[in-house]
This record gives sequence, C-alpha cells and structure tokens, in this order.
Amino acid sequence: MRLQTRFHAAVAAVAVLLAAGCGRSSPPDTGTATSDQQAADTSLPTTSQTVERTTPVIRPAPASTARGLSPYSTLLTAKSRVVVKSRVPGLIEAVYAEEGISRRWRKGNVLARIDSSPYLLAYQKASAEADMARTTYEYHKHAQEGYGGEFDVEIVSALEMEVARTSYMKARADSALKKMELDYTEIRAPISGYITERRIQAGQWVGAQDDLFTIVDIDTLWAVVVVPYSVLNSLGPVDTVTLIVNPGVESFPIEGRLMLRNPVLLPPTGGVSGVRITIQVINGKRRLLPGMPAELIFPLPQP
Repeated sequence: MRLQTRFHAAVAAVAVLLAAGCGRSSPPDTGTATSDQQAADTSLPTTSQTVERTTPVIRPAPASTARGLSPYSTLLTAKSRVVVKSRVPGLIEAVYAEEGISRRWRKGNVLARIDSSPYLLAYQKASAEADMARTTYEYHKHAQEGYGGEFDVEIVSALEMEVARTSYMKARADSALKKMELDYTEIRAPISGYITERRIQAGQWVGAQDDLFTIVDIDTLWAVVVVPYSVLNSLGPVDTVTLIVNPGVESFPIEGRLMLRNPVLLPPTGGVSGVRITIQVINGKRRLLPGMPAELIFPLPQP
C-alpha cells in the first residue's frame, strides 16, 4: 500500500515538470509584438505608401523654360490695312478687284470705276468758265498796261481789274475741283497689297464715304507683345528677336526686328508692370498670314 502511494506521487511530479517545459517554449500571448516581429513589419506595404506620399511629383517643364527661354504669346497683324472708301457718289460701272491672294494690287491700280459721265460734264463746264474768266482778266490787264501806260490814262479801273482777277482765280479753283471729282470716279488702291474684302458690285449705287474694299499689305507684319519691364530692361538694347510662329506641331522660328518700345508702362497685371513693344517681320516668301499665333522668345536674364 505504501509502495503504491509513492508511485502515484512520482507520476504526478513528472506531469508537473512536463507542463512547465511546455509553458517555456510557448509564452502566453500578451498582445505586444516582439522586436523580431517589429523588424519584419518594416517591409510591409504600409511603409511603401508613406514613401509615395512624401516623394515630390516631378513634371516636365515647358520646352521654352527648359531651354532657358521665356515665351510671350501674340498674334501677327498686318502693318498696313486700309479700308477703301468712295470719295464721290455714283453708280458703280465696273469692278476689277476680287478677294484673294491671286493678285497683288499695286498702289495706284484701279480697283473699280464709277460712272464718270456727270462728272465729266461738270468739269468741262467749269473748265470753260475758267477759260472765259482768264480771257477777261488778260484783256483788262493788256488794255491797262498797253494803252493806259502809253497815254497815262486809266483805261480799266482798279476795281474792274480786281474783280476780273478774282473771278478768274475762282473759276480756276472750281475747274480744279471738278477735275478732282472726275478723277475720284476711278477707285484706286491707296497701298500695295491684297484685297481681303469686297463690298460692292457693278450696278450698285454708292454714296460718298461708303466702304468699298479692304486692302492689306502682308509683305510686312507686326507682332505687338506686352512683356514685363524687368525682362526687357535686363536685356538692354535689342535689335533682332526670335518668334515661334504657330506654336505646336507645325511651328517654325522666324526672325524679327524690335522696332518700337512704348515709353509708358502699362498698369500692373498680377503685380508686374508691362511694356508694349512692336516687332517687325519681313514676310518675303508670304508664308505668314495676319492672325497667325506666335510666341516671342526672350533669353531669361541670368540670376
């Protein structure tokens, strides 16, 4: 009986030792990660997302800025653009000019013609009156100088002489005015260029100062740009500048000449005062047209 009791006590002791060994190999979960687990957690996606948030997004700079240049947008305009008006009223007899670039009209070419019949008759009448007034004046003058001087008498009074002279001058002026009106029946190009708008047709009645044509000289174009005063001032005198015409896929550079600088500063825009400058572009090949977009390229001032 005593031996059986000792056996049971030994078995119980072994069981206690086994339970203690298992407890050391698997410690209880306390909810706190070990240092090895924390080190392993640093490779998880949570940290990579933090890197993406802190890394700046790099966007490519504009081409002009990337190459150290500063662009200013503008539109090409014609240096000379004239609206041709009628100077006398009348019936349009013929129209010779049409819109388009098929023909370049030179200064003085006849674009249209107004019926000149009434103006021709008016000129002939005024011219005849001027001839009569001249004959009367010269007769009085010859009589006074030829006979009055020889006999020392007044053949023609001073008043009659003055009236004859004044009448002649007036008649001559009237004749010149009628000749001018006759000439105005031919509508001539005031400048060399291309017709961009025709507003009349044969058989139409026009009054004085009616718009008939628009003629544009595209041989010389202007680009008017407003640039910051600081940029222009830092460059000093500039004669030749570069323009990028039609910025985009089909853009191409051209050279222009800085012709005018407005001496007055424009009101500040965005806190910066601007200067209006005018650039002249010679359009020798006529591949440039008014209204084309362009960018003026200035080298950026060195810091």
